[in-house]
Amino acid sequence: TKRYRQSVRMLTLSLPARQGIAVREVALPIMFTLSKAVNEVVTLAVLDGVDIVTVAIAEIPEKIVFSTPIGHRSPAYCTAAGKILLACQPADIWDRLISRIDFNAYTQQTIVSPDLFKKELTNARQQGYATQDGELITSLGSVAAPILNFHKDVVGAINISGLSIHILHEDKTDFYISELVKTAQAISTEMGYRVG
Repeated sequence: TKRYRQSVRMLTLSLPARQGIAVREVALPIMFTLSKAVNEVVTLAVLDGVDIVTVAIAEIPEKIVFSTPIGHRSPAYCTAAGKILLACQPADIWDRLISRIDFNAYTQQTIVSPDLFKKELTNARQQGYATQDGELITSLGSVAAPILNFHKDVVGAINISGLSIHILHEDKTDFYISELVKTAQAISTEMGYRVG
């Protein structure tokens, strides 16, 4: 079954990704609600070094533009989930993290300048969400927000992805961001996070 295949894939994940299983159990039902509300694919990712690993997916079959399997690893610097996960790390270690990134231009939109990327992290931290517009795969875009636990640690990022033109360049962009942030807050609350 699909559930069995996902469970088997989870066994092959790195330690940070396996630690994301607890978040996954809480997040998945809420992710499906978000996916139906925005009619786009929603994923959950965790940070592993300077990469992200996908640990859960809520898909709308007719909307799958690019399928990301459980356990898929992507460079953090050109994904919305990766940007917000890095942005939520202590600012005093950003330079150390950025120095570990091998900036490759996957597309013409990929940020390959460490200085520009640092500005991107600053913006993401201030906004409370991050975006990427065709930076990993041309014409695919996404927006991501962080999930926090009761220790106020960032334990993952929830991500809406699809065609850039739909996600980031139409009238519904504000709606996507609003629903995303509300969903991330709801998952964080379920993980024990409290404001204050």
